[in-house]
Amino acid sequence: MSGALDLVLPVFACVRNGWSNYGKGYAPAKYRVVNGICFLEGLINKGSTTHAATLPSDCRPKKSLVFDANKQDNIDRVDVAVNGAVMFYDLNPGGWASLSGVLFDVE
Repeated sequence: MSGALDLVLPVFACVRNGWSNYGKGYAPAKYRVVNGICFLEGLINKGSTTHAATLPSDCRPKKSLVFDANKQDNIDRVDVAVNGAVMFYDLNPGGWASLSGVLFDVE
């Protein structure tokens, strides 16, 4: 199973969050599940909140996980929660962030 990630937060936060695909020829945010492993990839523009996306039920970990992800000129902390929330944490808002290299077991 695979598909594009919906980078829009719930209705109450849509206007404020600002997350979007980077574009300019770079891969959009997407996921793929292969043999029980969920792979994320894509380049996204940072928004004004930490909640970047919510993964579908077939691509969620059994326990919350923490990853490092490339973010322009530094490293972001990326949390993937059991409810599918993908959260980015850093001290410098704005710029872009990469989902590529984030992978985890979903079985």
